[in-house]
Order: sequence, then structure tokens, then C-alpha cells
Amino acid sequence: MTRRENAFDTGNERILATFGDSVSLAYVRAHDFQRLEDSNTELESAYSELKRTQAELVQSAKMASLGQLVAGVAHEVNTPLGALQSSNDTLGKSAEKLRGLVTDEVPQLKRIAGIIDSLTQVNDKAIDRIDRVITNLRRFARLDEASLASYDVREGLEHTIALVSPEYSGRITFKTELGEVPSISCYPDLLNQAFMSVILNACQSIEGEGIVTVATKPQDEQVLITISDTGDGIAEADLEKVFDPGYTTRGVGVGTGLGLSIVHQIIQKHAGEVSLTSTAGTGTTARITLAT
Repeated sequence: MTRRENAFDTGNERILATFGDSVSLAYVRAHDFQRLEDSNTELESAYSELKRTQAELVQSAKMASLGQLVAGVAHEVNTPLGALQSSNDTLGKSAEKLRGLVTDEVPQLKRIAGIIDSLTQVNDKAIDRIDRVITNLRRFARLDEASLASYDVREGLEHTIALVSPEYSGRITFKTELGEVPSISCYPDLLNQAFMSVILNACQSIEGEGIVTVATKPQDEQVLITISDTGDGIAEADLEKVFDPGYTTRGVGVGTGLGLSIVHQIIQKHAGEVSLTSTAGTGTTARITLAT
């Protein structure tokens, strides 16, 4: 073998060695890059799980606080309400006795008895209204049903609307189209919370006067609930993000951005689906399907 051939072989070996080192380095870097990608994927998964857990904790805390609030309100209101009812009954009986004492010498007694009757009728209406509010609160929170139970969707929606509507009286009209649907097995307190969140979002999207329409109907082996509003609507680019924890279209400092995220989790917990369709400037419709 000549000197020239030996020089060529030595150079070739160096090139091959350099190439091998480059390949090894590239492999190491590719391996490191893959590990980095895997780590990023794990971090994204952990972050998503953290957001989900955060939303669940917030939802659990809300329901616990709601239960305590409703129990406290019911207890505090029932005692004075009973006293008011008893006093009103006594007042009505007193009016009856006054009418029996009416004579030509004291004709004013009849007029006084009439005034008392009017007052007792007004008080009766006020007492009935307070009693209905307490009943709606109890049924909304369903404090005695923390486990799976048979649930009338229409009744749940009616009680939820009854709780929400006074806050928007004179500004928002609530329309109901509650068709016959079968009862479902669910966690009533959770579904009531989901309905409340969607209805409140619908109301808050309306500037000035507007309409919120709540409807139910059977669909295959499911119950379909639609909640529509005539509000500002949601931009198409935002529709995909509305169920993300922390996302809100109402600006910083207005709400937590967890309402619709919790709705999504509650409906998923019941093996159902929830979606929104919206046109900016004309309103939004929420569609909730639940298995019967």
C-alpha cells in the first residue's frame, strides 16, 4: 500500500470519526429533546388536572357554603315567620269579634274591622311569598339529597327560575317551554347548581331589557334542555374557551371564570353533554343533554 493510499485512509477515518461524533451528539440531543417534549406533555397534563381539581374544589366549597346558607336562612326565617302567621291569625279573629260588637252607637267598629281584614290579607300574601322563597331555596339546594335520586327536570328548572327572576324583575322576561320529559337519576343539588349558573350567565349577558327562554323536550333516550338569551352573544373565537377554568368574557374582577367550567364538569359527571351556540349581537343558546 502506497503512502498516498495510507494518507487517504487516515483522512477517511477522521471524517468517519467526526461524523460518528456528530451522529452521537445528534442522538443525545434528540433524546434530550424527546425527554423535554415528554416533560412538557406531563406538565400540560398536570396543569390541566390542577385546573380541573381547582374547579372541583371551588364547586364543592360553593355547594357546602350554599347548604350552610340555606339551612341557616331556613332556620332563622321559620321562627319569626311562624310568629307572624300566628299573630296574623289572632288579628283576623279579633276583627271577627269586632264585627260582633258593632252597634248603632259605635258604627266605627265595622270600619276598623274592615281595615284589620285588609291588613291580614296583605300579611297572608307576604307570608305565603316568604314561605315559597324558603321552599324554593330548600328544593334548589336539596339538602336531604346528597346522593343519586330521581329528579324532575322541569320542577328543578321552575324552582331555579323562581329564585333568579326577582333579581331581574322589570328588566328580563323569563319564558318557559317545558315539555313533558321523563324523570332522571342524578345528583339534584349539582344539576340545580348547573342550571343556576347557565341561567345567570344568560341574564348577565343582556344589557337593558331582554328575554331568557328555558325549554325542555325528549330527544331519543335523553332529555334536552335549552336555555336561550337575547344578549350580546359570544364571539366565535371565544366559544371554544368558554368552558375552560378561569376564562371569562366579563372582564377582570367580574366573577371567577369558573361558572361554566363547573357546569361542564357537573354535566359530564352525569354522562351528559353541554354546548353553546352563539351569534355576536343576537344572543346565545346553551344545549344540555342528559340520559334518562
